[in-house]
Amino acid sequence: MDGAVDGGLELVERLPLSQCPQFLHKVIDGLCGRAQPRFQDYGVIWSLREWLEVLENTTAFIKTSVGKDGSSDEVVSVLVPINSKLFIKRHLCTPSNSLTPNSTMVKTKELSKDTRNKIVALHQAGKTESAIANQLGVKKSTVGAIIRKWKTYKTTDNLPQSGAPRKIPPRGVRMITRTVSKNPRTTRGDLVNELQRAGTNVTRPTISNTLRHHGLRSCSARRVPLLKPVHVRARLKFAREHLDDPEEFWENVLWSDETKLELFGRNTTCRVWRKKNTELHPSNTIPTVKHGGGNIMLWGCFSAKGPGRLIRVHERMNGAMYREILSANLLPSARALKMKRGWVFQLDNDPKHTRQGNEGVAS
Repeated sequence: MDGAVDGGLELVERLPLSQCPQFLHKVIDGLCGRAQPRFQDYGVIWSLREWLEVLENTTAFIKTSVGKDGSSDEVVSVLVPINSKLFIKRHLCTPSNSLTPNSTMVKTKELSKDTRNKIVALHQAGKTESAIANQLGVKKSTVGAIIRKWKTYKTTDNLPQSGAPRKIPPRGVRMITRTVSKNPRTTRGDLVNELQRAGTNVTRPTISNTLRHHGLRSCSARRVPLLKPVHVRARLKFAREHLDDPEEFWENVLWSDETKLELFGRNTTCRVWRKKNTELHPSNTIPTVKHGGGNIMLWGCFSAKGPGRLIRVHERMNGAMYREILSANLLPSARALKMKRGWVFQLDNDPKHTRQGNEGVAS
């Protein structure tokens, strides 16, 4: 063997063991007129200068070995340091697979479905694997593999590839989905710790991907008023009573309420695991109440035609103050919004709203 060629192959030793036979395959494919290996696939192993040297020396080595009809010992003596014995035995040391510069490597074709079914039919008829192989011109090992697949899976079709095993076993998946269903505010860190106690170590992105695969996404919890059961029943009753009211009816309704705005209140975000269109489910919301320091009280009204007056309440709201607010602002708002005759004033059942003496304010 040429000493320069032998020395040039030392760079191939940088290849991982699993990639070395594949690289030599690609070099031979290039000699046979097919696609050559690309620098982009090996740029992390060699520089461009080293890549050109490796490709040149490897190609020269293969041409020299084939052209001189080098013995197997000579070839192995060069390639043993790069752990390519399997490739050597299959492509350089076997006389039937000896290469010439103009030879081509024929890829084994997959047997047709009809041929596979014939193999099974002949096997069921009592013929041996050797007899089936001779009759159909197929390798005995191929016949045996097809028969074993048929015995195991009752089919000769190609089976789906399993791919990489999942990090979280099915039992762990059921555990974390059950946990977030009971408590949607469970954090990814809690789920990682729960799986770790069960013997499974995963990262937070793996938790997210697994839950997303089961239709659960991390979303910001909606803030909704804190309602007691009696409030829920009253709101549902009101909605059912007016479910079929026409649009013209709602255009003639003037809505009113007061609210307290927290100037320095907490505005933290809480995330929950939920499925699509479940953002208003009680377990996926954050009940809010109007309390805290640093706030202002506002009263306002609006209709389908637009907003009415908005005023600030400087003192604690009571029935007498509420009547004063309505007397000074309700009717002017109704006139400004051009409410039709017979318009409806809608308020909630706050005690100061329904106190005796407030009924005639809007008349």
